[in-house]
Amino acid sequence: MLYPIEFLTHYGRHFPEWSLEDSTRYTRRLASRHYENFLVASLLVPKRLRQDYCNVYAFCRWADDLGDEIGDPAESLELLGWWRSELRCVFEGRAYHPVYVALADTLSRHELPAACFEDLIKAFVQDQSVRRYRTYAELLEYCRLSANPVGRLVLHLNDCRDAALFELSDAICTALQLANHWQDIRRDWTIHRVYLPQDVMETHGYSLQMLGEDIAAGVASSPGRETVRDLAGRAVRLFSKGLPLADRLEGRLAIEVELFARAGMKVLDKIRAQDSDTISSRPAVGKTEYIGMVVAALGGRLLKRLSPTSRPTAGPLASSYAHCRRVARTRARNFYYSFVLLPRRQRDAMCAIYAFMRRSDDIADDREESAEARREQIAAWRTAVRDALAGRPSDEPALAAFRDAVERFAIPHSCFFELLDGMEGDLSERVYRTFDDLYGYCYQAASVVGIATIHVLGFDRRSAIRLAERCGVAFQLTNIMRDVADDAAMGRVYFPSVELEEFGLSRQCLLRSEVRSDDRRFQRFMEFQWQRAHSYYGVAVDLLPLLSPSGRPAFWAMVATYQSLLRRIRSGGFAVLENRVRLPVWKKLWLVGRAFQLRATGGTPPFPA
Repeated sequence: MLYPIEFLTHYGRHFPEWSLEDSTRYTRRLASRHYENFLVASLLVPKRLRQDYCNVYAFCRWADDLGDEIGDPAESLELLGWWRSELRCVFEGRAYHPVYVALADTLSRHELPAACFEDLIKAFVQDQSVRRYRTYAELLEYCRLSANPVGRLVLHLNDCRDAALFELSDAICTALQLANHWQDIRRDWTIHRVYLPQDVMETHGYSLQMLGEDIAAGVASSPGRETVRDLAGRAVRLFSKGLPLADRLEGRLAIEVELFARAGMKVLDKIRAQDSDTISSRPAVGKTEYIGMVVAALGGRLLKRLSPTSRPTAGPLASSYAHCRRVARTRARNFYYSFVLLPRRQRDAMCAIYAFMRRSDDIADDREESAEARREQIAAWRTAVRDALAGRPSDEPALAAFRDAVERFAIPHSCFFELLDGMEGDLSERVYRTFDDLYGYCYQAASVVGIATIHVLGFDRRSAIRLAERCGVAFQLTNIMRDVADDAAMGRVYFPSVELEEFGLSRQCLLRSEVRSDDRRFQRFMEFQWQRAHSYYGVAVDLLPLLSPSGRPAFWAMVATYQSLLRRIRSGGFAVLENRVRLPVWKKLWLVGRAFQLRATGGTPPFPA
């Protein structure tokens, strides 16, 4: 097997025309053996298209290697010029190179646009001379050339030629390209490229000189992390913009698109988990995580197929519910596994409530905006929610479904406005002196969600509301323990200051990262917090039988998931300042399996799971 550079060394640029059979064999081998983790010839690609995917991939692989593997920009430009001339020959009916002989067959059957291939070559040519990007807009223009054509070619191969689909695809492809850039800052520096836009860097007091110093030190400085955090947030929003594409497609292509998006968003999650420092460690998606994403994507599509046909498929309300299901499927990492246990009507309502919470949280945590700007956005969102609940139309895609769910299940409106109060309070430097102070915040941030949730699940006694409140506190305390480092990076410490002082700690030592997880004081403090959170989960045993039979499995899965997360925090030695604690996918699936058993038999698995 000869890779591009080896091929040129062996054959040069002039050789007899390859046969179609030999050419397709070459592109298949190149696609399957090259180092790039590219989903060609996978089971997600229909058999009739696998060879075509390999042919397009081989073109991209050759162009990329001619641009990146030569080591001499002048020689790369010459070779890319030759590669472009060979491409033009193909569209004129002449092909000799194996990649182009194979690609000619694909072009003739699928009428792929020449502009997509030309743009990709332009991007590799641009890489030879443009090694810094002055503005974010310039970087987006580069992504238009380097990434978006690939998505458009995939759509063309699958006979999708709607301009609206191309626009959604562009958002996903650009987001994927940006995620790769933030993932590979150190690697790009070694080949003298910087994709961090200078206008964004300057916003955070960062510079190219400081980047070089960070690379030399092997760790990102605070301004560097702020820059990456800002840019990663922009990529997240692009993914959110493009994700409706998966719901507009059918079959394996829909799963393929969702899987690529999930993989990119997973990289961004990992960047966030390591405090946006991709210089000290390159975030990557492991095989087990990838398998989990495949299972999640397939499971989501299977649920969609198995859902009763009575679900409306057209109209604003149906579109709104589709949006909410998509948001929950792609972003509710812990809770979505419990949603699948519910009957359709309740599941859709839970997705609508989650979409409302996700939108609210995104506004509050948008680090690109000042605190004052976020307060204004929360005020505008509060007005939009109030109008929607009053029956007035809204441009917000989640609100039609949200209003329908609130009305169907008679959820108190106060739950949602108190949640917004809590998020608005996060924009101030709020200090919680005692646990009573923190309890009030936990009520606004999580208990009101628990109360809204049991209205969807169904309950038959008023005492269930008080128990749901305490369960919500348990969930929020678990989040606080897990997210100590992330919260401190945003200037927040939720632990009561009086309790910190009792263990020889302070808010400032957490904010300034002056304490490590293995510090004996921190260990003792976290054990105290753990025991408190653990005690609050005890009410779940009393709440479970008060819920409707259809809601019990989902509630059990929610509690079991968070209890397992709490135990994992402790078993990991409370190392939350250095690592973000997560449950592996297999554990979530195992818990869902236990909950399915509960639904099938009516039995009650024990807490903790």
